[in-house]
Amino acid sequence: ENAENEKRKVPVTVITGFLGSGKTTLINYILTENHGKKIAVIENEFGKEIQIEGAMMVKDENLEQEWIEMPNGCICCAVKDDLLVTVESLVDKKKGKMDYIFIEPSGLADPGAMASIFWVDEDVETNVYLDGIVTIVDAKHISMHLDDDKPVANGGANEAHKQIAFGDRILINKKDLVTLDQLSELKDRIRSINGISPIVVTERSRVDLEQILDIKAFDMKAAKELDLKLNSCCDSTDEHHHHEHEHKHKEESKGRHDNSVVTVFIAEKGEVDLQKFKEWLGELLWQPPGSSITLFRCKGQLNVKGEEERFVLQAVHELFDLDNSGVKWDVNKDSRENRLLFIGRGIEQDTL
Repeated sequence: ENAENEKRKVPVTVITGFLGSGKTTLINYILTENHGKKIAVIENEFGKEIQIEGAMMVKDENLEQEWIEMPNGCICCAVKDDLLVTVESLVDKKKGKMDYIFIEPSGLADPGAMASIFWVDEDVETNVYLDGIVTIVDAKHISMHLDDDKPVANGGANEAHKQIAFGDRILINKKDLVTLDQLSELKDRIRSINGISPIVVTERSRVDLEQILDIKAFDMKAAKELDLKLNSCCDSTDEHHHHEHEHKHKEESKGRHDNSVVTVFIAEKGEVDLQKFKEWLGELLWQPPGSSITLFRCKGQLNVKGEEERFVLQAVHELFDLDNSGVKWDVNKDSRENRLLFIGRGIEQDTL
């Protein structure tokens, strides 16, 4: 029955990126292309850019809501008050006629805060679920944003680092404006910040939607998929079982205010005491304001003492979910490995 309920829920994708990165172009592409999918796009306000031939404004007096219906079956609407209420009521109204929902917040909205709105406990009744965060970066100008060393409130990371850190898919847009060498350098730099999320290179934000849909980034049952991602991130056969990706230009940046975000990967064999791990994780995530450590994302799988199934960890900011995935280990006890990936600022492999 739970599987049936999950099928009835509509996946939500949050699109983030700086102004000019190509978000509006992607939205217009989704709303006009004949891709055969019924997608709702939720925006902070109706953009003037959305002027599509054949589009029809629809207003529902009961919901006090209005939306634009597109010729390709997609719809676009603006948030009135509460984002979650807006989305849930729209899904109810269009029951069975909506495959996916994309949400485009304003350029500087915190993607982590956006994610926390839709990442709710499985016991809470809702008709939507968070599928993932798609970050779009402008190939030509993102390095300038990443290098911006203006002091940030409470010593946090700058917006460009945060947006990449939170992304479950990173779209490098405007590839036609950079050379192949510049593109390669940019990919390396993005991977140094976020070492687990796939990178998709685009021009004019045209992307195969299959690459940014059904990400299942927050699916606690997708233990094997997470295991494959962690495998691809780092080769756990290294004799020390510790890996850290850091920006390759870090040595050059000494002497200036450095808000760089890195990915740290840890793999250790053995059994974990669940209660002690939760206490340790809580201390790590709930840092006081002004702390030198800021964790944006954390993913992992644990070999919990006394359990025959993999436990999966997902964390965004200070929110985390740690639960039995229902997927049994397919290796013997001695070979089971705890794998944890952290994306944050001020984190070091040895300290963790």
